[in-house]
Amino acid sequence: MREFVKFADLLRRDTAFSQMLRLAGKVSKDWREFLGFARWAGTDDFSDDDRQPFVNDKGKTIDSLEQRFRRAICREAAARLADGQSSSELIDWGLGILDKSLVENPSDQWLNYYQSKAHLARGEDELAIKRLAPVLRRQSRAA
Repeated sequence: MREFVKFADLLRRDTAFSQMLRLAGKVSKDWREFLGFARWAGTDDFSDDDRQPFVNDKGKTIDSLEQRFRRAICREAAARLADGQSSSELIDWGLGILDKSLVENPSDQWLNYYQSKAHLARGEDELAIKRLAPVLRRQSRAA
């Protein structure tokens, strides 16, 4: 990644940059420095194609790269808040992405789940339940 960062600004909105974001998102759970990379990469330079969902070979609709990358940021920010071992600046940035993403997509089950985890990490049990209960109700009806 260090080598990529040296010339990556030239590739923003290019498929090569998109591929690096895709790979970073895939390893985000295991990469302690993911939030730092994600803040550097930002969430504003996705190509038009990266902002659109796509259909895979089996006909399943897959969320856009932008949505998956934002979710990875939100998931990791909530997880780092809970473990208390990461930079509060990065966590705050990631939780800001979570807030913005929830405004744009308030019914996203994953974003609501990550928000409830953040509430739990802060000791806000009532808010966590309030955030997660509608998602659980929808899931029980879908099963």
